[in-house]
Amino acid sequence: MFSGSRAIQHWLTESTRLISHMGSAVEWVTPLGIPIIQDSSLRPNKLKQRNWFPHNFIHSLDSKHTMLTALHCYREGLTFVSVHDRFWTHAADVPIMNQLCREQFACLHSQPSQQDLSRFLVTLFCCSSRPQKLSQHLEDSKHAAGSAQARGLRPGAGEAFHLLLQLTSRRAIV
Repeated sequence: MFSGSRAIQHWLTESTRLISHMGSAVEWVTPLGIPIIQDSSLRPNKLKQRNWFPHNFIHSLDSKHTMLTALHCYREGLTFVSVHDRFWTHAADVPIMNQLCREQFACLHSQPSQQDLSRFLVTLFCCSSRPQKLSQHLEDSKHAAGSAQARGLRPGAGEAFHLLLQLTSRRAIV
């Protein structure tokens, strides 16, 4: 039913499994430019790494969407309040806020977030001393994205990320 969402979740989980198998913590830079090290202990917990990363990556996309919406509301002179993924404004301004929210959602999810993440992980974890399986898995995501594009689908499309978010439980970023 939600094959695109499941594929993204599988890719995130498998990437995490391979990275943690190497004894490394998952690291990435959020769309807001904030560097994250998911577990900085000497021996990262593999199960926690695998379970947390898909959720945390999606939450990092949510935080950028919230920030973009807040900035655009500010530019329009709207009062803006947010808790998690709930946005509020004055009742008279709801139509404007809804429009800004949708525009920023579309803008964010038209960017190649999964491909950017893949490039970052390849650069960080796939040097010549790293296992070939991780390098191949991360590189395969580029080919899968190209295949989706050939079928007229946008890789990393907002709908897939939104569905993935709905299917996963909410967790605070670690």
